[in-house]
Amino acid sequence: MPDKQSRTQALCEIFASHGEEAIKNYIAQNIRAANAMAGKFDIEDPRTIIDRLEAGETPDDLINELLPPSGDAE
Repeated sequence: MPDKQSRTQALCEIFASHGEEAIKNYIAQNIRAANAMAGKFDIEDPRTIIDRLEAGETPDDLINELLPPSGDAE
């Protein structure tokens, strides 16, 4: 897995042609998604979601862990 600086540089290269507004929109979208996930999972601090994703977990990993299987929902 590339280090954080390499990932940041790669993202900057990807978005460079789209401009600063695209970068702001991308960051805002991810912040909103983390907040929404935290609310859905009853997690007080959305940084918990971000930290786990940065550690290599996938959104599916989190969903499978934090939401009951559809057969268990009441």
